[in-house]
Amino acid sequence: MKPPLEAAIDYLRRYAVTRWELARWLLRKGYERSQVRDVLQALARLGYLRDAWVLQSRVENAQRRLWSRRRTARDLRRRGIPRDVVRKALDRWYPLEREWEIFQRWLQRYRGRLAAEVVRRARQQGFARRWVLRWQSGETGRP
Repeated sequence: MKPPLEAAIDYLRRYAVTRWELARWLLRKGYERSQVRDVLQALARLGYLRDAWVLQSRVENAQRRLWSRRRTARDLRRRGIPRDVVRKALDRWYPLEREWEIFQRWLQRYRGRLAAEVVRRARQQGFARRWVLRWQSGETGRP
């Protein structure tokens, strides 16, 4: 098995990940918690961990894919990012007003479908109930 710092640098060369994702990966590979902690500290000192950049990139990518805030949060949490960090990232890069715009673009995919199907799919995708109700009432302006 490679030394943990070398393994971490190799992983960072291939993937843009946060410190939490890297820590999970190293632990899954069988490295000790103390080794992982030391590696993360060393990488932070070297400037290799760019959590804000990775989070911003992930949130912007989710918006391009027309994901709701809830679905985006679920994806980030699944990747091991702490709940408070996810909340701050969404507040910063995916405001509620933006979700209304995303929802309206998402609706264009389902033009011509039955309203009940659109509502069901919107809820499955994690869009807020208020957006669905606004759409049903015919409202199209800004939130």
